[in-house]
Amino acid sequence: MKESLKSYVLCLTISLAAVGMFTGCGNQASILPEIVTIDTLEEGKPANDSTDSAEKNSADNGQTETSGEVLKENSSTEGESAGGTKGLNKTGTVGDYEYTLEGSMDSGFFLDRGYFLMASDETDEVILAICSGKRSTGGYSIEISDIDYKDPVMTITVKENSPAPDTVVTEAFTCPICYIRLSSLPKEVKVVTASGAELNFQGNYREDFEAGNDYIAVLSDGAGEIIEKTYVYKNDDGTYRYVNVEAITESWGSTKWNETLVGSGTAATKEEIVEIAKNHNSCGSVFYPFEINDTDDYDYTIISYEELQSHYISVEDFLNGDF
Repeated sequence: MKESLKSYVLCLTISLAAVGMFTGCGNQASILPEIVTIDTLEEGKPANDSTDSAEKNSADNGQTETSGEVLKENSSTEGESAGGTKGLNKTGTVGDYEYTLEGSMDSGFFLDRGYFLMASDETDEVILAICSGKRSTGGYSIEISDIDYKDPVMTITVKENSPAPDTVVTEAFTCPICYIRLSSLPKEVKVVTASGAELNFQGNYREDFEAGNDYIAVLSDGAGEIIEKTYVYKNDDGTYRYVNVEAITESWGSTKWNETLVGSGTAATKEEIVEIAKNHNSCGSVFYPFEINDTDDYDYTIISYEELQSHYISVEDFLNGDF
């Protein structure tokens, strides 16, 4: 009887010990380190690098992180790095001017390469929109990497990024753009790329445009409610001034068009104008003014605005004509 009782107690003790072991494992499971196999580790990175995991997930989904997203994610308060190449803060002071980096977009309005001015109605604050110009695919970005002030000139340096080889990108036109807010407008502003190339001032951001009556031709293309146009003016020295605009009807079928400035500049030849128009998607037909005289013969001489009529020719005629 005693032997049987001893055997029963021994079995019960072993059983309770086993139950206690499994119960204890269950209670401590939440604090155990994650088991990581060797093939999941990368040299120089911790096993649980969430950033690396996010990048892998993004790559697997065919997504490309833009500079606008990087700038937004790395945005910080004053004194913390905003992710610029020189540790540029999101907010700060340069000379007598306070600045705020307002972020960037991989595809803003289709603006020409350069920088545009946006002014505040309530304060002296201004916003500069800095644009890389139209790109044929996604994956491009632009960000502000440095700001320097030497009275009276503020120099803003931007870094332009291209998609890495074999990167999956959007097969559509994009227009990278970034913004900076200043407490007031400096007397002089220079915007340069990291390589030292200077970007031109293009005017007021999304400014309404009036062509006037002194243009010699306008290249245009488009359909429906939106038409891209390039107005061409001839300078006294024989060079050309161009203004790229976007024309949008007030409503479908309306005869009233609102034209908005997209960019402007100078060109030495008509061939350059044509290339600029191609990039602006306005290189379709060419409109130019002409006079109808008493014999119905065409005299291709610009006269008073009231007597102008419209006429369309091909791009080749524009290149070969006496403009």
